[in-house]
Amino acid sequence: MPRVGPAALRALPLALLLVAAPAGAQFRADPGIVINGLVTVTVHATLYDLDTPYVPLTRFQLVLRGPQGDSAVLRTDDAGVASIGRRAGTYRLVSQTSVLWKGALYRWDLPVAVRPYMGVVRLEPQNAIVTRAPAPPARAARPGGSAGPAGATTRRADAAPAHRDGAGRR
Repeated sequence: MPRVGPAALRALPLALLLVAAPAGAQFRADPGIVINGLVTVTVHATLYDLDTPYVPLTRFQLVLRGPQGDSAVLRTDDAGVASIGRRAGTYRLVSQTSVLWKGALYRWDLPVAVRPYMGVVRLEPQNAIVTRAPAPPARAARPGGSAGPAGATTRRADAAPAHRDGAGRR
């Protein structure tokens, strides 16, 4: 039986990660971990207030713009989480759309210092750019009997599948 040395054992997690995810794809790893020269950037996107403790922004599209003009698109999962590997540097994390929630529009445009051992980047109401939602336009019936959407660059936070607790409640 061939002997496996310590170097081979240390390389095994990296090899498994590279096989499981193609280059440039989103992946799961602890925030700030360095893998093959790339720092894991993990984003949690959630809205909450005193009445609603947890609203994950599911399938929420973000752009991470790099210092040399490079960019990467991230999309959150059902828990409002996205991860990607990037080289260390200063980036901007920008939401592609605004989110309509409880009468306000939320969007983000944040500086992100990507460095080893960094923590989770949190998109929350406190660091959002918040504007009042415009009053819904008077809906004129179109031929066919339906009215169009109010805006193409806005989505409702509750339009995504709602998070359910163990009791099946929303």
